[in-house]
Amino acid sequence: NSNIEVFPYTVGDTVDIAITLDKNEYKGEKSLTTVIKDIRPSGFDEEQYIKGYRNYEALRRWDDNCKSILSDITPDRNELASVYRYLRASNGWNWGINILFHKLNGTMNMCKLLVCLDVLSEMGIIEYNLNNDTANIKINKMDNKVNLDDSQILTKLKSGEKAW
Repeated sequence: NSNIEVFPYTVGDTVDIAITLDKNEYKGEKSLTTVIKDIRPSGFDEEQYIKGYRNYEALRRWDDNCKSILSDITPDRNELASVYRYLRASNGWNWGINILFHKLNGTMNMCKLLVCLDVLSEMGIIEYNLNNDTANIKINKMDNKVNLDDSQILTKLKSGEKAW
């Protein structure tokens, strides 16, 4: 979709773009067309992103090293609120999870972001799915406040148990 209203970047964002140029000719008129092949946030730390994603996959499988990283990947109330506020301000999300990670970068690692999404989903605050690194996130209308302490995922992670 090329509609600028749904473009995931905002004025002032710096991005890296890979393009190709195509030569066109129509009724004797020659022109160049720029085709965007890839776009990502400038300075995107792909290594950190992949490491966090692998930690999340290990956490979901509950690999042997999981207990050693629990303190780094278990979100607190402020981090959950930060993710929720960003998603609410963005009216959900239908772009790459890597872009969401970058937009929130500096506040948490990739694994913690995915755990936040799982907790928000578990509590009925959002609905989300990942499809080939695209995050489709819908904010649910909530009539009452949600007690995050009721999250089974958070309770189990905080006690060092398998959460999924």
